[in-house]
Parts: sequence; C-alpha cells; structure tokens
Amino acid sequence: MESFEALKPVKSAPKPEKPSPLSPEAKAETLGDIALLEKAIEEAEKAKEKLKKSIQGKDEDSQKELVVKLKEALAKGRRLKRKVEGIKESLVISTEFKYRDEKGKEKREKIEIDIDEQVEKFSGLYEKYGVEIPADFSGTIKDIWNRNSSEIEEAIKEKGFNTVILVPENLPKSLVLNNLLTEGYAGTYESDNFKEGGSFEGVTDKIAGCRIILVHDSVHIKDHPVLKGTLGGKANKFMEDREKLTLSDYLILQRKIFDETGNHIDTKHEDGYYYWTWLPGSTVSKEAGGGFRVVNAHWSPDDGQIGVNANDPDNSYPNLGCRLSRLFS
Repeated sequence: MESFEALKPVKSAPKPEKPSPLSPEAKAETLGDIALLEKAIEEAEKAKEKLKKSIQGKDEDSQKELVVKLKEALAKGRRLKRKVEGIKESLVISTEFKYRDEKGKEKREKIEIDIDEQVEKFSGLYEKYGVEIPADFSGTIKDIWNRNSSEIEEAIKEKGFNTVILVPENLPKSLVLNNLLTEGYAGTYESDNFKEGGSFEGVTDKIAGCRIILVHDSVHIKDHPVLKGTLGGKANKFMEDREKLTLSDYLILQRKIFDETGNHIDTKHEDGYYYWTWLPGSTVSKEAGGGFRVVNAHWSPDDGQIGVNANDPDNSYPNLGCRLSRLFS
C-alpha cells in the first residue's frame, strides 16, 4: 500500500525563492506597456461603438474600415497582454515531418518556419507589386501565429507543410490581384467554363480576412509524398475536408515561389503532362442548369502564363489534384 509519508512536508526542503524585484527600467517598461494596453482597449471599444452605428446606418464602406481598425486594436491588445504577463512570443517553429517513400522506407524532413522572416518577405512582395496592406499587417500576422502556434506545429508534423502564404485584410479582388501579380507573365489563360461563370469578376471566395495559410512549395504535386495522393480526387471531397485555398491565394503563392526560386509551381512535368491543382475556396456559377464549378489552375511554361479553369465539383482527372493547405485566422 502506498505510504502517506510522501504527502508530508520535508523539514529540510528549501523555502521557495521570492521573485527578483524588477529593475527601475523594467518597471518603467511594464508600466508603459500597461498604459498602451489600456489605450488599445479604449481604441477597440471606440471602434466597436462606431461599427454598431455604421451597421445601423448601413454604411458598408465605413463598416469595412472600422472592422479593420477593430481587428488591429484587438491584435495589438493581445500582444501587449502577453508581454505584460511575461509570455514570450514564439516566432520560429522548427519540427520534423516523417513519411515513407515509395519503397516503404521512413524519411524525415526538418521544417523550420520563421514568421518574422516571412512577414518581411510578404511585406516586400506586396509593396513591389502595388498591393496595399494595413499598417498593422505585421502585428496581426504575429498575433495569429502566436495564438495558433501549437496547432500550426501539429499540422506541419502531420502533412509536411513547409511554407506559408500571408494574406492581409481587405485583399483586392482576384481580377485586380491577377493584374498586379502577373507582371512579366503573358496574359492569364481563361477556359470557357471559367469565362461562362463570369471570369475573375464571377469568382466567389469561401474565405476572407487576414490569415496565415500553411502550404507546400513542391514544384509538382506528383513529386510530393502527400500531395501525389490527391491526384484524381474530386473537389467536393476536398471541400468536405475543409480545404479552402482560393484563386487569390494561388496567385500570391505562384508569384512568391517564382520570385524566390525562379521556378513556377504546377507546371509541365518531365513526364510531359501538366498537373493542375483544385482551388476549393473559389467557385464560379454554372449558367447551364445552375449550380457551381470549382476553380483550378496551373502554370504553362510554353506560353509563359497562368492557366485558370473551372470544373464540376464531382469531376475527376488523373492529372488534377489539390495543393493541400491549413488556414489560421
């Protein structure tokens, strides 16, 4: 039987140490952070009240602006709260993705994502191509990262996601984004099905707002241990699995990878075939008979352009898969 002796206090046990007093500098910084936190809360309250009035007055333009301000104030407040509480931000996630190759041999891939570095890269990319971003883009992204760091690390371990797409609040519509981010490319190819659904202006996205998207940067879906299993899959299944990558996200990813590596993704494979990717977060209407089609895309090296198509969600093709992702907001 277990003895109760273990529950008794040990006479020789050392007394717990008192926390070291803050230095005058540290105390001043903490008091300053508390003042900033109180101001952020006040700003959030004001934005909230103005938003209520804007909704009542049905002022949609004002609503969009106030929603951004409210989110920025809340993100700033959460960051300051963590700092005051002594919670350190984890800006780098480093972990391993384990998988088995075609011969069944276990492989390991070390994956490290530095969100500070990625924020800098995306801020530069958006500035370069004339995409306006909110003043607090960096702070909002880091807030999302810190709130979801555990889930992000688990997703990387499970699926091997090795890069991110950082999407700002109030991203331009896909038509505008296509014009901006395809600088230097030939004009984007649009299939008849895509045009029938209204082309870029007819695209409906299932997700909006500032977000971090985990993705793979593999040039070819076919060559990735996880992505190759999606080939021949149907869009309705990917949508059921909550895959939400949009056409706008894809335009950003295609530009990012090309600018960084000189390579385009979802391009012609050495086997001579193109491998396209479903974009389950974007649909266009289907005029004949109603319903919708799901957008998919690839890169054509022969024509130097992105190709955009739209197919019925229950269609299946051996060279059409899905560039899997996980979204955090």
